[in-house]
Amino acid sequence: MDKYIGEAAVSDIINSLAQGTRPQTISGLYQGEMILPQPGRFVLELRVDVDPRNIVSPVMNRVSGDLYQVTRTNLPGQPSQTARTYIESWIIDQPALSDAADHVDITGDVRFWIGTHPATTAALSISWPGSPPAVSAKVTFTETGGSTREYNCRRSSDSFRKVNFEIDVCASVNRPPLLPTYDTTWHDDRPADLPHRVLTIESSYQEAGVHVTIDPDHSVVDDHAPQFDSWTPALLHDAMETYFSQYGGTWPNWQCGG
Repeated sequence: MDKYIGEAAVSDIINSLAQGTRPQTISGLYQGEMILPQPGRFVLELRVDVDPRNIVSPVMNRVSGDLYQVTRTNLPGQPSQTARTYIESWIIDQPALSDAADHVDITGDVRFWIGTHPATTAALSISWPGSPPAVSAKVTFTETGGSTREYNCRRSSDSFRKVNFEIDVCASVNRPPLLPTYDTTWHDDRPADLPHRVLTIESSYQEAGVHVTIDPDHSVVDDHAPQFDSWTPALLHDAMETYFSQYGGTWPNWQCGG
């Protein structure tokens, strides 16, 4: 029987996923192309957040996605080129689910971030054939009047997004350890049931659903000049443009520097 996802429903999923060849979690990032009505014309990035990805990850009980249009260019004597253009985003605020032996069905009303759209519902069938299971999702959007769009997506990560960091360091503090860690037992004032673990930048983001990659190379900022005794926004901006190796001019790559 369909039901809105709550604490009991999440518990049911966890218990059922622990059996047989089922995956430990179905939450994460799925990606795939449209199969109807215009096969390959659009790509969907699907984010499913209905069960814990690890022992401390929050569960938002939401399903959301980003839609991209795909353009393929074929020129004589050159490899085919593919480009993606962002179109829009949407979310299911109150997903309902039903659990079967080899799949979970999720349905709900779609809320689009911007623009005017006909009333739309989405139906997801997330299955796990094989051992170890390869998790996939079939997604069907149905508009008022019966018009439908279908996508086939494969689960690509248990994180919802990814980001690359470049962390540069001032010469005055250029000594190990460059990156911080934090033991969750260091502070006496903490929740009694807080799991003990040592947090890094990567693991902290991972718990929130973001896969972080840190560039192993660090630029060293010469901060011995007197003006660096007190950093200003202008000095920080200049240092990032000067030392951030991913900066390419007017249009830098979407990387994070700090």
